Amino acid sequence: MAPLRLKKHPDRELMGGDVLAQSLHALGVKVAFGVHGGHLDAFLMGASDVGIDLVDVRHETVAVQAAEGYAKVSGKVGVSFITANSGQVLQE
Repeated sequence: MAPLRLKKHPDRELMGGDVLAQSLHALGVKVAFGVHGGHLDAFLMGASDVGIDLVDVRHETVAVQAAEGYAKVSGKVGVSFITANSGQVLQE
């Protein structure tokens, strides 16, 4: 495999999320399923920049199941992303 050549966005600095998105894109990832959150902004912007489609779901389990189903049906890599502190809210 050829070395990954990172591309810097013209309007912002290169961040870890950009590196992750560009690495996934280089591996052929076309879609990712997940629960978004603020700390994922760099990855979400990086994924959008390289053309990875982002599918927002309502629960962490659904993200993983969607990525697994996508992988089984398409034969491609299934990717999920999860934010911190998401999911159900417990009431007392």
